[in-house]
Amino acid sequence: MSRPQQFETYIEQIKNALSFQRLEMLSEREIDYGKQLEISDGENSITLNIYYSVKKGISTVIGGAETNPLRSLLTRILQELENSLNPANIHSWESWLGTDEAGKGEFFGALVVAGFFADRDIVPKLQKIGVRDSKKLTSSLIESVAHKLYKEFNERICVIVLRPETYNRLYREFTAKRKKLNELMAWMHGRVILDLQKRTGEKKVLVDKFTSDSNLIRSLKGLEQVELLQVPKAEQDLGVAASSIIARYHYLASLKQLKSKFRMDFRPGSGDQSISTGIHFVEKYSLERLYEVAKVHFKNYDKIKAKLQENKENL
Repeated sequence: MSRPQQFETYIEQIKNALSFQRLEMLSEREIDYGKQLEISDGENSITLNIYYSVKKGISTVIGGAETNPLRSLLTRILQELENSLNPANIHSWESWLGTDEAGKGEFFGALVVAGFFADRDIVPKLQKIGVRDSKKLTSSLIESVAHKLYKEFNERICVIVLRPETYNRLYREFTAKRKKLNELMAWMHGRVILDLQKRTGEKKVLVDKFTSDSNLIRSLKGLEQVELLQVPKAEQDLGVAASSIIARYHYLASLKQLKSKFRMDFRPGSGDQSISTGIHFVEKYSLERLYEVAKVHFKNYDKIKAKLQENKENL
């Protein structure tokens, strides 16, 4: 029995989700009316049957004993996938702009805001190429899906990338005017919205909420004319999800560029590892040049200076 592309796409999305959870697929075989996947975490294994029928569409059955520790994890994976494919009805627009950012909480690398022009007609294609919340995708999958988005929908995409030197300069300028980081981000979102609006004529905008509506609208002249909707976890909308993938793709690209330039490995995050990397960078290049790779208003910057001073005193 031939099955629709929707079924094969669903299989690929399950594989992507398994990869994100660091689960291994031991085998994949044809069964009556579907496929069976055998999945392992290195210690335990479990089977997942995926079926398709014209009447019922796609359905799944998890095999194995009730006590299998992989059962609850696989159930959650399938539920999250179902939620991403059938998102809550945030709006009823036929077309809209979605925006999201990446790099806000990351010590190293750029701050990125991306926008995407979506409409109901392209939703199936977005689902087919694997668009979902970027936080549920591995770095390699983000790169793969981003390339597909650029190939299929290049004219629908707008991005602003503030690399560390530019980011640090603008942050100082904004704080000198007693403005905060959210106001810098609002300016970036606003610029992306207006650029896409000029290109597409679209005035309906969905934003993953990070600030007040008034703060965003005040950021740039012209935004008072848009129909703005800000909601938490807006990545369940495929327009915002596409933006989140593009933004994350450019953020990760900024880390790769820094690695190539300075021959050091810069990773996402702002924890202890970023402090260790920062210390190593300063010892190799100087404290002043940290402005080229990091967001220096983070507390990490002071922790790096304190640790270097401590090391100096202990010599």
